[in-house]
Amino acid sequence: RSLTEENPWLRDSIVLNNSRMEDRFFGLKGSVDQRLSYRVRLSQKLVEDHRFFVNDSTDMRQFDVWYEDITMIVVDAEASFRIDERYRVSGGFSFRRFTEIGGLAQAWHEPGITGHVRLRIKPMDDLEVDVDVLGYGSTWGRLANGDATRIPGTADIGVGARYAYNRYFTIWAELNNVAGIKHQRYLNYPSYGFRAMAGLQFSF
Repeated sequence: RSLTEENPWLRDSIVLNNSRMEDRFFGLKGSVDQRLSYRVRLSQKLVEDHRFFVNDSTDMRQFDVWYEDITMIVVDAEASFRIDERYRVSGGFSFRRFTEIGGLAQAWHEPGITGHVRLRIKPMDDLEVDVDVLGYGSTWGRLANGDATRIPGTADIGVGARYAYNRYFTIWAELNNVAGIKHQRYLNYPSYGFRAMAGLQFSF
């Protein structure tokens, strides 16, 4: 993803650096009875020029991008269970611990834990409905005076549907934050209410 896709409130002029990562990992994956599959991965990531989003001290409504060499320990786990032909449950979490963040006081706007659960329902062959619960832990934002402020974590409930009208056209719709939970992914930008999107996909 581009930086503006991750954070659409970046200031106009930012420095763009290419991050380089060394990934040392150990993992397991497998399946049980063709219905349950799982994956577990433990890794140490050494990243040169990892990006952090930090509020611009001269205009707290905008964000700058800071870069630091970091080291973090990451634990990822995922599982998927097929109940029958119509129902499937999947989920996972990612735990990250920054063990080295250079000269930064905090790993700004980086949640230590994220997680998701999805229930996929197929009422008919051409229709899929997903119910998702997404969550992330608390993060740290940087105030104009340089102090750190904790941003609480949150959960988001979403519903999506895809209907394959024929081999060329697919109709889709999404509802995000159905519960209307107020939260801040980035400092000074609270989210309110739910968001609805719909569209038509054409394939050939």
